[in-house]
Amino acid sequence: HDRRDIEIGQKIACPTLVLWAEHGPVDQWYRDVGGPLAIWRGYADQVEGEAVLGGHFFPEVHPHETAERLAGFFTSKHHRNGTPAPAPDRSLPSNAD
Repeated sequence: HDRRDIEIGQKIACPTLVLWAEHGPVDQWYRDVGGPLAIWRGYADQVEGEAVLGGHFFPEVHPHETAERLAGFFTSKHHRNGTPAPAPDRSLPSNAD
């Protein structure tokens, strides 16, 4: 599916968060093409992100900082397209059969 999407110019439409290890291989390899965000902008319309301290597997080394970045992304207005998040459905299941 990926090849076909690339061929027809179809991109990921939802907001996309890209995180990578600061000073790690990904941070170094793609500098000449604008870095990881530039790469992902070729595949998605709404890309944001940053390098994160912590080495190869930064979520394990810095779990709280990683969780904060994820929570910020998922609760941002940008992620929700500027509309408030829907209220959770707290209704009880109906037993009427």
